[in-house]
Amino acid sequence: MRYLLIAGFVFSFLFSVSQNVINDSVYELSQVQITSNRLNDFSAGLKKQNIDSLTLSLNNFSTLDELIQQQTSVYIKSYGQGGLATISFRGTNAAHTGIYWNGFRLNPPNIGSADLSLFPTSFFNSVEVLYGASGSLFGGGNIGGNIQLKNNPDFNKGKKINLNLSAGSFHTYAVNGTVQLSNNKWWLSTGFTYNKAKNDFSFKNLNGNKEIRENAAIVQYGFMQDINRRIGDKHLLGLSFWYQYADREIPRTLVTKPGYASQKDKAFRVSGKWIYFLPKGSFTLKSAFFTDELKYSDPDSEIEQNRNSIILTNTFVTEAIYQYSLNDRINFNAGANFTDYIGESSAYTQNPKRLQAGFFGSALYKLPLLEWKINLNLRQDFIEGFYV
Repeated sequence: MRYLLIAGFVFSFLFSVSQNVINDSVYELSQVQITSNRLNDFSAGLKKQNIDSLTLSLNNFSTLDELIQQQTSVYIKSYGQGGLATISFRGTNAAHTGIYWNGFRLNPPNIGSADLSLFPTSFFNSVEVLYGASGSLFGGGNIGGNIQLKNNPDFNKGKKINLNLSAGSFHTYAVNGTVQLSNNKWWLSTGFTYNKAKNDFSFKNLNGNKEIRENAAIVQYGFMQDINRRIGDKHLLGLSFWYQYADREIPRTLVTKPGYASQKDKAFRVSGKWIYFLPKGSFTLKSAFFTDELKYSDPDSEIEQNRNSIILTNTFVTEAIYQYSLNDRINFNAGANFTDYIGESSAYTQNPKRLQAGFFGSALYKLPLLEWKINLNLRQDFIEGFYV
């Protein structure tokens, strides 16, 4: 009887509250456009790992190599803080892994492998890791896997300001921050980062004597600006700028004489996109321009070329994608990519150029009862000078 009385009292209380609070009302919700990409829809059978926003926020001072090393099982070969860091998926080399920003490949065309220590994680709100071959989705060379870096717009969130400061041993200092402003039409995001370190730690040489590490200082800074604008319910425009600079001294090994070698890396990247939303799909047109400069200096080198070596690469990319959903179970995706590479180097007798194009198509069929997905991906690349 006591339990029945308690249950009756609770039911009466909830009923009275619902009568007083809940009124019949009509709320008009604003339209929301949901888009996807080849990585999400047409990668059935491949392992995909999405590093969540909380993990990214806890690794504000990390570079991409440190984040991947801590959060995944992928092998990272690193030469220490600020040093060269390359990736290896499942035994493949660094050139077999594609690094993408807003869907554009960032791997330098001259060596094919990207230095992950030059990518600050504080610039991105989405980092996705795809394991396995994905050449049919993103082009040849992606044998081991690929990493997708994005800054997805988030409208109607007002103001967000984030500032981080850090200090550590061996004269290590860092600062980064982001400022985001958004309403129902605009999304603006500004990010910056700066860090420096002397790396003047002590160690014992081969004779057992204590030494202080010399010529190991690093200075890195960067800036990123994203602008996104919604025009009605049918159009989305986006523009992104990214500047990155790194000045790294290269210390000697234990078996070489002291030296003063250094390496400077500069990168300027800009990309733009236009998305037109259709009743059952979308059409995307995007383009980008990248310029990467690497300057290696070794005043003590016996090779004249190494005393002041400069490599510069320029990349122009244009891509068009059409996505169509026939129904809840069948999706299609098709598009074309055109890329123009231009290289300059003090070691080249002439500036090499390469023009390539890729045409791709994908189909996805879902079996809801079995919770299965079947997808077919086809791609053909054309590269100037030889057949793929």
